[in-house]
Amino acid sequence: MEILLKTICDNAFADQAGKLNIIGIFDEIYAPLIPATHPKMTLVFVVKGTPKKQLNHGFDIEDPSGKKIIDSAQNPNIKPAIAGESGVVNIIHNIVNLKLESYGKYRVNLYAEGLKESLSFDVKPLPKGNA
Repeated sequence: MEILLKTICDNAFADQAGKLNIIGIFDEIYAPLIPATHPKMTLVFVVKGTPKKQLNHGFDIEDPSGKKIIDSAQNPNIKPAIAGESGVVNIIHNIVNLKLESYGKYRVNLYAEGLKESLSFDVKPLPKGNA
């Protein structure tokens, strides 16, 4: 199994033909005050595996101290993804109203069939003069 793409963005979806559309890629969130709530982010992982095989997966988000603030293992609505003819599967998860309790580097971890892949985003105060 191979990760072909991983990103955090404002929105992502697969169109009727299965083409992946990604809008507003970012790796920084500016918050004037902490705690803050980020209204929406989308996690996107494109995985190449076995054609037409079911891919069990999960994810979590850790705050700068390493504490899990979201854990998909607690969500029974996470369904396995099914790879297409080429073995490629788009994994898209929308996160709404994410609570950010501190500034610093947050880590997103994807778990899939023994694979762990990570990416991160920084939460920063607004630069001076932009409040």
